[in-house]
Amino acid sequence: MKKSAMAVVVIAGMTLLSGCNADSEIKNIEHKAEKEVLRNIDGLTAAEVALTFRAPDISEREPANTCYVRTGEHELAASVSKTDVAYVEASDPISEKYDDSCKALGLDRSNLNVQVDFNEADTQVDRVRRSFKNFEVQQDFSSPLALPDYGQITLRSPYEEMKGYDYQVTIALENKDSDKVVLKSGFVKHNADESDWTISPRSTTYKNVRDIRSHSGIPNSVKRHDAINDTWKDYLQTP
Repeated sequence: MKKSAMAVVVIAGMTLLSGCNADSEIKNIEHKAEKEVLRNIDGLTAAEVALTFRAPDISEREPANTCYVRTGEHELAASVSKTDVAYVEASDPISEKYDDSCKALGLDRSNLNVQVDFNEADTQVDRVRRSFKNFEVQQDFSSPLALPDYGQITLRSPYEEMKGYDYQVTIALENKDSDKVVLKSGFVKHNADESDWTISPRSTTYKNVRDIRSHSGIPNSVKRHDAINDTWKDYLQTP
């Protein structure tokens, strides 16, 4: 019995030691550890995006009594306050022309302004930019890197520690022929083009749209294209 027990211990010990001495096994352990770290970072990135660019809770929103609109050949700009549309010439309050028009457009006092670009051929919304109190959301449905249903997403928030700079997140396809979605986060100068990163952005890649949604990588302030089209379809023409 003693010899048998000793033999078992020795065999087990030899197996363990042989595994520790194998370079391939060590690399495999390191690879698994690295994947676990990246998985955790990935989750934090998605959570950060969802929290930073979360639209106000619907129960906290105050209705807008008046909103203004400018109609161009293919675009609209709407706002919930007179001062926010000072840059819009000849703006007329549409809420005086249509009952509950501000509410119908999804505008409340949490929205500072909305800009909508329409497609000339089919009157679908090509691009929409919505500004809240602390951040801005832009969805570009005409981009070759647009996500199905959501467009190419650009999210911006003023960076408090550095005046004149914005914290930016972009969410787009890896390339036009890929299902992979890349979330990039970093800093840009205020009003700079979304591609003008101050330094190389941090990137996280997801397998597809379903994958990034499962990681809460698309905040509730981002709307589906069909919902946006339904909201704005009746306002393509001058009220």
